[in-house]
Amino acid sequence: MEVLTDERKAGGRRITLRLLEPERTLPPLAPASLVRLAGSETLLELHRLNDMTPWDVTFETSDDRDLQTEPDDRLGLQSWWTPDALELVTDMGRRWREVPFDDHTMIDYCPLCYRDLREP
Repeated sequence: MEVLTDERKAGGRRITLRLLEPERTLPPLAPASLVRLAGSETLLELHRLNDMTPWDVTFETSDDRDLQTEPDDRLGLQSWWTPDALELVTDMGRRWREVPFDDHTMIDYCPLCYRDLREP
């Protein structure tokens, strides 16, 4: 994939990427990391998918790091969705119930966003 546009704005940026192998790009695309494939270096965190055509994807992000790429860099998307988390949110038959978090044997983070469950 290659960077077509990278527009900085107050509070973040909008970035459009060209998919060089769109058949290999599977949903969900966001949130994801833009990575340099050689070495898997994370270049940007891509928070929100705004638009998608067969060849181009546009994201918004609050990541304001300088995007340092070289013309011959091979870039890719690394989804933040693990198979378990994706199953959690796509299982329409799952019955959810709210329970207090007070058991030391439970996981103490959200499996979707990894925030500490004690955070407001």
